Amino acid sequence: MTENGIDIKDYNMVQSDASLLASGQLKGSAVNGSSYGENDMNENSKVWIDSNSCCLALYSKLDQDQVLMLQSPIALPKAVKNPVELDGLRKAHIRDGAAVVQYLAWLDNQMQENYGASGYFSEAKGSQKKQHMEVKLTEVSVSDKLEGFRASKEAEEEARRGCVASGMELRKRSAMAAAAARDALLDELRALMAAHSPPLHALVVPSEDAHQSEYVSERDKRRQFISGFTGSAGLALITMKEALLWTDGRYFLQAEQQLSDRWKLMRMGEDPPVEVWIADHFKGLSFPTISSVGPNAAVIHYSPEASSCAELDADKIYLCDSGAQYLDGTTDITRTVHFGKPSEHEKSCYTAAMLLIFSHEHHFGEAVWTIGMAQAMELGPHLISFRPSARNVPLQASMTVTDEPGYYEDGSFGIRLENVLIVKEANTKYNFGDKGYLAFEHITWAPYQTKLIDTTLLTPVEIEWVNAYHADCRKILQPYLNEQEKEWLRKATEPIAVSCC
Repeated sequence: MTENGIDIKDYNMVQSDASLLASGQLKGSAVNGSSYGENDMNENSKVWIDSNSCCLALYSKLDQDQVLMLQSPIALPKAVKNPVELDGLRKAHIRDGAAVVQYLAWLDNQMQENYGASGYFSEAKGSQKKQHMEVKLTEVSVSDKLEGFRASKEAEEEARRGCVASGMELRKRSAMAAAAARDALLDELRALMAAHSPPLHALVVPSEDAHQSEYVSERDKRRQFISGFTGSAGLALITMKEALLWTDGRYFLQAEQQLSDRWKLMRMGEDPPVEVWIADHFKGLSFPTISSVGPNAAVIHYSPEASSCAELDADKIYLCDSGAQYLDGTTDITRTVHFGKPSEHEKSCYTAAMLLIFSHEHHFGEAVWTIGMAQAMELGPHLISFRPSARNVPLQASMTVTDEPGYYEDGSFGIRLENVLIVKEANTKYNFGDKGYLAFEHITWAPYQTKLIDTTLLTPVEIEWVNAYHADCRKILQPYLNEQEKEWLRKATEPIAVSCC
């Protein structure tokens, strides 16, 4: 970027450079044989400042008559997504939704087994925590598990895109027995990876020993031990869902014969190299996960610490606000659940939050407002909010917003539901003034907890909307789940009926 007059500098230099810029002493890179920046600032020069993002410390370095206060010219073009970005966002949210469903199904099972909870579906009263648990569930430990599900979901997606398994069906009985034993080792290894703090998403097992020697002793043949492949060249990669082996063309046939069907052969020169595969999609969290139990959920931007966070409680609300960065899109989702018997008050608050999402999909501007209910639709620079920082930037098609209604009762509990929406052109019967209308497209897929929904507060149209959304969740996410997870999702998305009360 130097040839275009752009310098990349360490972040901590920004304050000193702002002072140099104001005084006309900032020097930049050579462009066409001369330096720019020196003496460029004069009494008529202006420094462009976006008051919505520039901090006071930087602003104070400049003379007020130097400052041009306008929204950044980058903000709006960045906010309006192109078709490739929108397609990537949709795909990323599908995989992310599948990871969230896997997490909720796992957490449901853990809460029942270890805390005696009635579970995600039942409202039976009472719970009995195990007296001696090897590992207790905390706000931090369960959020680490969610991160692991997200990382492994990307490994599944890569395998889905890859070559169909070669299908070497004919193996000797002894080879099959050895492969079964190694497959058991894979399960044990993954258990150790998951138990690590933080969880390990992938483990690379090279052919070389600790001294990078290609000729290794029997005790150092780790790759052969875990995979069964005896060739001299190769590298194994193990994730929570996938096991892959890279080798060159000399060993393709041998690897097909020696690897079990739980391994995927990656052909060097044909398939992506290991470093590309690892960096394929999942880039990490898009922000620190807000994993909060009971009264902690009432703190909107609660940040749990491993040393002091709360343990999960079957009789309290659990709120999880999380997101991930993938190569093709960034996600942000919040779901609130209860693994015991929720109170009628908790149900009514949850239902009110869900109805706000319904109102935006069907008739934005006619939201159902409830006392104490907080609502924001944001990403920026566009923002639908009562906050003083909200900018007067109109919505445009191909923008994205997060819709996150919530209810927060200090010292008791908090509820939030959050979906990402794409702004799109609306096809309306009437078009007053030929201005056109906009609508929202949901791209977040994870069920609402039906036992937290008070159906007496819903109209038939709203019940139909819940059922249609859940049917879509089931259809879209099932291909990414195993049989147990599919069954859990089926129960979670069963149609609800109009209440007779």
